[in-house]
Amino acid sequence: MSRFSKLSKYLPFFEACVIYQQCKRKKLITAKLKSYEHPLYFRMNSYDFATFCEVTLREEYRCDLPAASFIIDGGGNIGLTAAYFARQYPNAVIATIEPEAENFDLLKKNTESNSLIHPLLGGVWNKATNLQVVDNGNGNNAFTVVERDTPVAGSIKAYTIADIMALHERTVIDILKLDIEGAEKQVFASGYEEWLPRTRVLVVELHDRMQPGCSKAVFEAINKYDFSCKIQGENLVFHNNSVALD
Repeated sequence: MSRFSKLSKYLPFFEACVIYQQCKRKKLITAKLKSYEHPLYFRMNSYDFATFCEVTLREEYRCDLPAASFIIDGGGNIGLTAAYFARQYPNAVIATIEPEAENFDLLKKNTESNSLIHPLLGGVWNKATNLQVVDNGNGNNAFTVVERDTPVAGSIKAYTIADIMALHERTVIDILKLDIEGAEKQVFASGYEEWLPRTRVLVVELHDRMQPGCSKAVFEAINKYDFSCKIQGENLVFHNNSVALD
């Protein structure tokens, strides 16, 4: 399917035409959509365009949650998911964390108009440590991270989910989205007892092709609690069936 066909399937004809024309001549696309209060920006490459289609057009992060006050966007990429959540839940505080510097710069541009979105440069992990971004050649939406015992040039800070909750003085996560390119294996290996039972909705993409054992770690942790599951696009969406959280 051509880019214009993908755009026109979900957008009004005029909006689709404007974005498509930019795709042919600009390196940075400015998408002004009637459904969004502020413009969205993405680079003219196949990876950013795919993210725009997945998040903004197909709305693959739509959650069946009537209200939300705190959202963690793990693997924030260029900020389109944070912007989407802000549109769906305009009163929610959103912590969005991204490890790669160029992605993070665009994430900040896509979220700077909303004071409730808090960008954080770093990686999601299961302990306090140093991480280094690795480019495996799979595109700017597929960077991975590796742990380092000591800081190295370009290394970033690792944050646990509990760390992010504490930074925002929260005890409950309404939506936790994780698209962290294999790091979910570490995140669900230990420490999840602090935050998983306090999570209403978990949206996670598994990456066993990048890090074998991701699915096993996630499901072993999830199965200790009362969650239901459905498949939504490339994601698994888990809903906490426990009694209402405080």
